Amino acid sequence: MVEYGLKISRSVYSLLCHQVDQITKGGFSVFFRKFCKTLTVLLIIPLVLLVRILRPLILIRFGMIDSDRIGAISSKLELYLCKKEMDKHNRTFDLFCYLRPVSNKQLMKMYSRILNITSFDELLYKCNRMFIGYKVHEVPLIEGVDGMGRDINNLLGSTKPHICFTNEEDIKGSAALRDIGLPDGAPFILFHARDSAYLDKVHTKRSRSQWAVHDYRDSNIQNYCAAAEALTERGYYAIRIGSVVKEALDSTNPKVVDYATRYRTDFLDIYLMSKCQFVLGSPCGITHVAYDLFRKPIAWVNATHLEFMWTWNPSVMYIPKKYWLRDERRFMRFREIFETGVGRYSYTQEYEEYGIELVENTSEEINDLVIEMDERLKESWQTTEEDEELQKRFWGYFPKSNLHGDEIRARIGSKFLRDNCELLY
Repeated sequence: MVEYGLKISRSVYSLLCHQVDQITKGGFSVFFRKFCKTLTVLLIIPLVLLVRILRPLILIRFGMIDSDRIGAISSKLELYLCKKEMDKHNRTFDLFCYLRPVSNKQLMKMYSRILNITSFDELLYKCNRMFIGYKVHEVPLIEGVDGMGRDINNLLGSTKPHICFTNEEDIKGSAALRDIGLPDGAPFILFHARDSAYLDKVHTKRSRSQWAVHDYRDSNIQNYCAAAEALTERGYYAIRIGSVVKEALDSTNPKVVDYATRYRTDFLDIYLMSKCQFVLGSPCGITHVAYDLFRKPIAWVNATHLEFMWTWNPSVMYIPKKYWLRDERRFMRFREIFETGVGRYSYTQEYEEYGIELVENTSEEINDLVIEMDERLKESWQTTEEDEELQKRFWGYFPKSNLHGDEIRARIGSKFLRDNCELLY
């Protein structure tokens, strides 16, 4: 308790000194506002002390949600709920707050129905950090997730979704689908190509160069149009999603809907994900939200950092970008990608320093993958011995240290491997 007291005293002294300093910098109004904030913190301290006293009976914890990225909301909160559901002896009471801006208010609204999320909890979260041993009273929102956000214990595959729409929201969602041109009951897929537009708009206080480190993950949305149109011939509508996008679609097909530029809302983003057949896109937050929230299959194209693929997940298929070695004027073989560690690269600069140019998947390659995904979901896909042999050869190079579970259940597109079999040797 002496240590706690010393730490609180130092923290309070620091806060008060900071407020007094504002008189000369920002005037009395700034001082008064910050002084009230400090006073509120002092009043909350007894509550945080009470939390420690109650710990033998119940563990009260505070959690901060990274709500400025939709992928962080869906993966961390859904995995948290999965783990809590599976832990039959859980005796915690958890309170959450969230960062601003909120990337999707509808999603936060739905989680607020089943979690204790209030703005007041932010003060409790911060005050808790004034005490020694604060980590015991923080919600570990990354349990069951590795450094690349992968569900390494397959918690999602072992549980059912935890959020759902109210009856009123279902009625609203059905009407919204009709408004964007979908007949009642019409099957549809979602597709998306990552670009830098969202981060450039949301994080305006940071320079463009700070986000350029992830440009290697970007791809051209127009290369997805052929696959979208092919799916419309198979009875689907194809809906392009995205919160902020660089360019509109180049398609006149009435069953290909550029929702991202014409109709997009926070509510409909989540509703579409709950009703789609599967998602097509490059690996990024919004494409795996549909799996996190509603366990929807994903056809991932233009995949990079190959060592972090979801090997345990039978609901995903991949085709990667190809790695062109500029000096040698050839593509890297998959064995080389895994053996050199290039398959772990996560920054544009790393590829540039190695002399690698990442080559996007073609329209034909993307089209081949979605046809296979559709036929696999309909259980009409006919595999061959050659296809299975190529799968085994590819995954045989995959580092065993990055496997989770005994069985590799994800797949690389069959036609992609056939057309690029020289990269397997």
